[in-house]
Amino acid sequence: MKKKIGRPKGQNKTSRLEIMINPDTKEKFVNLTKKMGSNPSVKINEMIIKFILENEDKTNE
Repeated sequence: MKKKIGRPKGQNKTSRLEIMINPDTKEKFVNLTKKMGSNPSVKINEMIIKFILENEDKTNE
């Protein structure tokens, strides 16, 4: 059975973030996330959460 691709269960995501990215970079990213059984939105959300966790305390000094 093929793994379903989509956003993980949990909090509803209702806000959007628009970024500018090189088309070749986007294509490579989309293809990699699909090969990993995920999608770009999920991976970008994970990267943002990781960035916040790693850097949140640094701004409170």
